[in-house]
Amino acid sequence: MVLCMGPLYHLKVAKQRNKALNECVRILKPGGIIAVAYVNRYASHLLEIIKNDKPLDTEFLKKLINKGLQPGGKSDSFYFSYPAEN
Repeated sequence: MVLCMGPLYHLKVAKQRNKALNECVRILKPGGIIAVAYVNRYASHLLEIIKNDKPLDTEFLKKLINKGLQPGGKSDSFYFSYPAEN
C-alpha cells in the first residue's frame, strides 16, 4: 500500500502533482493500493464560510473558485482540486 497524504494539496502546479502521483504508481507493487488525500474546492468554500465571521472577499473567492488556490500570507498556501480532476 502507498499512502499519499498531503502532497496533492501542497503542490500548486499540476506537473508537480502528476509527478507525485507517478512516483506513487512507480513504487506500488502489483495489485497494491494507493490511498490519496486531497481537499476538493467545494469543501474549501465551506471551510472559509464557516471560519469567517464576515462576508468573504470577492477576490478571495474568485481565486479559490477559478484557480483552486487559497491565499495565505505572502503566497498561496493550498491547492484545492475539483473531484473530477485527475
